[in-house]
Amino acid sequence: MPLKERLNWVSIAKTVIAIVVIVMLGWYLIQVDFKEVWAQVSAVRWSFGYVMITTCTAYLLATEAWRQCFPKDLPLPSLGKMFMIRQIGETLTMLTPANVIGGEASKVYMLDKYGIPSTASTSSVVISRGLIILSYLSLGVVAGVLILLGQAQRFGVVAFLIVCAGVIVGGIVGIRALRTFILSRDKQ
Repeated sequence: MPLKERLNWVSIAKTVIAIVVIVMLGWYLIQVDFKEVWAQVSAVRWSFGYVMITTCTAYLLATEAWRQCFPKDLPLPSLGKMFMIRQIGETLTMLTPANVIGGEASKVYMLDKYGIPSTASTSSVVISRGLIILSYLSLGVVAGVLILLGQAQRFGVVAFLIVCAGVIVGGIVGIRALRTFILSRDKQ
């Protein structure tokens, strides 16, 4: 396919994606009852500020964690630019029918503008998404253990200890496997 024809398709694809995002955002905003949202925000009062601060901190830390998934010798955009790229990708993930595929692909595309090779950005996105899933699973396990702590008398201490040992061993194996994967990737 000639370069000019490819550029036309890219232009058309960008326009279509932009239209889909705008339509989905519009549909989302139409569905929102802003009076109810304001009532909920008013009900939590000053705690809303605390929620916003902790959420922003979590997003910044997630961005820094994503930056750590790139090869060490690769010059990366600033934390602020990476934060914006990540937020745009996450927004596309939430608002478009393409979901995670569209959002993650948009991150790779935007990083290409900064001269980041697509192999490095794709690997970082996959590793970052894997770490997010691992953290969700870890939080689920911790929540499960805390629930089991409350149920230990009902199920018996021995059953509880067996479950805890399994969780610890599974966590260690998972972390070691991830560490081995990351170290093997750095050697390449």
